[in-house]
Amino acid sequence: MKSPIFLFHFTILLQHLTPSRAEQLGNDTDHAALLAIKSRVLDPDASVLNSWNHSLPHCSWDGVTCGRKHNRVIALDLSSRGLAGTISPFIGNLSFLRAVELYNNSLVGQIPPELLVSLSACLHLQNLSLERNELVRKIPPELNTLSKLTTLSIHTNKFTGPLFEAIANFTSLKVISATDNHFTGNILTDIGMMRNLNTLEAGENDLTGTIPTSILNCSMLVSLGFGGNKLHGELPLNIGLKLPHLVFLNLYSNQFSGEIPSGITNLINLEKLLLGGNELVGTIPRNLGRLQNLEWLLLHSNKLTSNIPDTFTNLSRLSTLFLYDNQLEGSIPSSLGKCQNLLNLDLSSNHLNGTLIDDLFKGSAKFVSVLLDGNLLEGIIPEEIGMQTNLVEFSVSKNKLSGTIPDGLAECSSLNSLDMHSNFFHGGKIPKHISNLVSLRILILHTNDLVGSIPNDFGKLQNLEILDFHFNRLSSSIPESFGNLSRLSELYLGSNRLEGSIPLSLRDCQNLLYINLSQNHLNGTLELFKGSTLLVNVDISDNLLKGSIPSEIGNQINLVDFYAWENKLSGIIPNELGRCLSLQMLDIHDNFFHGFIPTSFNTLDSLQLVDLSRNNLSGTIPNYFSNFSQLEWLNLSYNNFEGEVPITGVFANISEISLEGNVKLCGGIPELHLPRCKIPREMKKRRKTYRVLKLTVSIICALLGLLIITTWLYLTCHRKKRAPTTSGSAKDALIKVSYDMLLKATNGFSPENLLGVGSSGSVFKGALNGNTIAVKVLNLQTRGASKSFMAECKALRNVRHRNLRNDFKALVYEFMSNGSLDERLHGNRVENITLLQRVDIAIDVAQALSYLHRDSEIPIIHCDLKPSNILLDDNMVARVGDFGLAKFLTNPQHPNQSSSIGVRGTVGYAAPEYGLGSDPCPDGDIYSYGILVLELMTRKRPTDNMFQEDYNLHSYTEAANPDNILEIVDPTLLVENNEINGEEVDDIRAIHATNQRRFACMVDVISVGVACSKHLPQDRMKINEAINKLQAARDNLRNDNLINVF
Repeated sequence: MKSPIFLFHFTILLQHLTPSRAEQLGNDTDHAALLAIKSRVLDPDASVLNSWNHSLPHCSWDGVTCGRKHNRVIALDLSSRGLAGTISPFIGNLSFLRAVELYNNSLVGQIPPELLVSLSACLHLQNLSLERNELVRKIPPELNTLSKLTTLSIHTNKFTGPLFEAIANFTSLKVISATDNHFTGNILTDIGMMRNLNTLEAGENDLTGTIPTSILNCSMLVSLGFGGNKLHGELPLNIGLKLPHLVFLNLYSNQFSGEIPSGITNLINLEKLLLGGNELVGTIPRNLGRLQNLEWLLLHSNKLTSNIPDTFTNLSRLSTLFLYDNQLEGSIPSSLGKCQNLLNLDLSSNHLNGTLIDDLFKGSAKFVSVLLDGNLLEGIIPEEIGMQTNLVEFSVSKNKLSGTIPDGLAECSSLNSLDMHSNFFHGGKIPKHISNLVSLRILILHTNDLVGSIPNDFGKLQNLEILDFHFNRLSSSIPESFGNLSRLSELYLGSNRLEGSIPLSLRDCQNLLYINLSQNHLNGTLELFKGSTLLVNVDISDNLLKGSIPSEIGNQINLVDFYAWENKLSGIIPNELGRCLSLQMLDIHDNFFHGFIPTSFNTLDSLQLVDLSRNNLSGTIPNYFSNFSQLEWLNLSYNNFEGEVPITGVFANISEISLEGNVKLCGGIPELHLPRCKIPREMKKRRKTYRVLKLTVSIICALLGLLIITTWLYLTCHRKKRAPTTSGSAKDALIKVSYDMLLKATNGFSPENLLGVGSSGSVFKGALNGNTIAVKVLNLQTRGASKSFMAECKALRNVRHRNLRNDFKALVYEFMSNGSLDERLHGNRVENITLLQRVDIAIDVAQALSYLHRDSEIPIIHCDLKPSNILLDDNMVARVGDFGLAKFLTNPQHPNQSSSIGVRGTVGYAAPEYGLGSDPCPDGDIYSYGILVLELMTRKRPTDNMFQEDYNLHSYTEAANPDNILEIVDPTLLVENNEINGEEVDDIRAIHATNQRRFACMVDVISVGVACSKHLPQDRMKINEAINKLQAARDNLRNDNLINVF
């Protein structure tokens, strides 16, 4: 006998050496769940999930973290892996999860509700990070089941719907990050129940309403952001007392009104205060100087008044101060120069006056950007500006500054943008030293009355992109060194006193887009178009240029505006100008052009203004101008045009054309007061001959047409008399079948041979003369059975089509070995139907309907199209059967032309108008067909319990199409293999391409189903259009280079 003590210790030893069955089962569950997750995710690099295979334990897979105690998955981190596809609901099977991080990928679709339900069993889940994807639709209400969640990060997606209704019951949340989506609705007062909240960021959405005072109960808040929404009302008064821990407050770009609460100065921990872009009024609180941790202060684009507080000197950590676009007055406090960390200062578009005090620039501040434009500043720019060696952007335009441009600017070696236009630098010159600012990209000095020449050393500014000196008094010539400005895209030198020719070196400015040299004294020929081919706007008007327009202008395919008026240009207008298809403004008046208007102009249908006046042009006015719908002004005056003036288009409005000074013109609208055009004698004779010829041809054509119609009517009547009827032929070909023969064929109508029971009878399988048949036995006790029998007989006598049930013998049919579509979709043994087979079935049924409605001897309405009436033969070819409710599409008043029994289809498939008493029509069959197609693709009946009231199979699929199509289709369509030449495909690119074609096919087929099942008959797709779209979808699916087993 063994010792009980030994057995006890042995049992304990086994428990320590062998893992528990429950633990092993849990590991298997995690392993299977991870593989299922992999199947829903697309890995374009084919490397991120390489380790997710059977050769390695799942706890060592990339992105998977397991706990030490039970080796269960506790964290899933697939962030920033470039993954695509949808979020897998199988994540919820990882029941020990604490964190799910899928951020910064390309995931699409919605958050699966079933995922959130299953995640509710993950008692330790705290972190759900889905930000920076392409997720859509509303946040599922099942999110509320995650009771332990502390961090919800979903920013930078495409979510919609009310945000705060979805998170109303989350009292455990500490972090909500939902910025940059499309959330709507109000901020609910329930937000005050989230007392653990320290971060609430919901900016860049479409939130409305006001900020509820209950938010002040969230006293642990550190970051609060609602910028970029549509919130209004006043800011909470006690925000400074109730939210003492705030570090970040972002309420910019809303519609807040009222004053800035003075209590905001109590937020001593505040680092960033963003209130710009609202409708705030009043003054800037003087005590803001108490916020010594403040780094950003953005109060721009409001209606603030009064002065800038001098207490800003105390903001020692301030780096960015934006007060632009307000109504501030007074002078700029020189003490701002003592803010040693101040980098960005923007006080533009206010009413600030006074002078620029030296202390602003010689203090401890190391400015990067100083924008003071659009004020009333006076005096000179101090030379101390040169002490700001870190200055990148400096703008003092649209002020009243005077004196000269300081040489000290040349010391600002980092300067990138210098804008000083619209001041009073009367008689000043452009400092030569500016050419040392080799980092300059933008230099704008227009409208300053500057004199002298443009320094030739400006060619050293090889980073320059915009140069604007127009509206000054600059003289001399344009420097040849401008050819070194290879990045120059905009050059404005108009309205000066420049002389000489346009430098040939400008050809080397290959990035030039806009050039304005107008209103100078430039001479020489026009060589400009032999350089950059990117020109958009060219203005060389009011100069002394001569010669012709070079043919190279045709290379300017982006040219929109071309002004060359009041020069001495001559020659013909080049035909190549017609290649500038984007041209909208063409003004070359007051030159010496001659010849005709080029015929190539007929392609310039974007023209809005054409001024060719005061030249020596001749010929007739082209009629194509009347076809230019955007043309608003056409000036052809004072040329030598002749002939008839058109009367349509731009020529129909006297206020849009000018034609005076062309003495040989005639015709046109009466307002032009031009003489009538004379018809030459030869033309009159030609017109008379033409009228006689036209009358003769008309009479001959009429007689010929009458002869053709008479012949056709005779032949048609003769053929009808000779041709036997289809029904007669079928009747002669019939063989008689006795009851005994049917009894024997069906083994005495035994239950083993019973195929199915319908509303009007039963169907038995049998064998007759070596053929497998189906015998429909009528139940005469059923009300209306006789009428149903006669309807089916009459319908089948008049149809013959490959996708309709073949000719019958009494009610003996060809047997369909693959049963009905209903059995394949919903039977006890549900069998898979591939995507290609489903498309073929949809096409087969559509072709059968097209035949019934359009091509049969008498058009027929089926009235009861549904899956149980679609039979599948050995080759899975679909046949439409059961014509028990069929109705002939003829005059319903005739007693022999209707087989309707008063019932029009089956619930769920019958068209909505039938419920209102409408007569059967082809559109009713098309509705049933649309529902059938949707059921074929989703494997959901229209009478499924999930569909209630207005929510039906049509709306269910329409809402998901196309973005969420994979969530509603039959799941068996998502697991089909891909093969090339019969071998399994492992290449991720080939699989991805195949999946894209499969997805496109599913979208196309479901789109046809949705279009055919529209509520109103007139909105439904025509059956032939449906056939064309389905055949196109099938052709795309059958790719020549990649053969898929679907």
